[in-house]
Amino acid sequence: LNHGQNQSILRSAKILYREGGVIRLYRGLLPEMLGMAPKGSAMYASYDIAQRMLSNTALGQSSATAVLAGLLAGLPEAITVTPFQVIKVRLQAKENLGRFAGNVDCVLQTVRAEGVSGLFTGLRHTVWRNSVWNGVYFGCMHVMRARLPVSARGEHGTAVTMLVGFAGGLLA
Repeated sequence: LNHGQNQSILRSAKILYREGGVIRLYRGLLPEMLGMAPKGSAMYASYDIAQRMLSNTALGQSSATAVLAGLLAGLPEAITVTPFQVIKVRLQAKENLGRFAGNVDCVLQTVRAEGVSGLFTGLRHTVWRNSVWNGVYFGCMHVMRARLPVSARGEHGTAVTMLVGFAGGLLA
């Protein structure tokens, strides 16, 4: 961790390069990439399930339903992504340079030293972060889609969906 002055991005990149060459800039990338598909699947699947269940209540198809479903989707998403994030962060941390031979070694050492629960370090914080983000994101998406025109078939086009998703992500 940097306990001194804030450094520029270029200076930080130079320091990382000196610590381990070009490969140091990409350490921890594999767990991040491997975690993206299951994370997205868990988030969207659980959001869809929660939204369908909440739509059958007095809330109906409202913005409140979208927000609550998003909040609920944060838990399965966090459970799915946290082990990947733990490995990524441990590989990237300066104090761990030279400690792990690679991704698999990091997983094995973590499980040996801390048990499987070590892979879920920070889960509580990840649940809060993802739940709040998802609630805002899906709530914004619902509000924006409701205010935009639909095609003759009653659908939003791809461009509208992309625009709404981009805007929702910025607001969240």
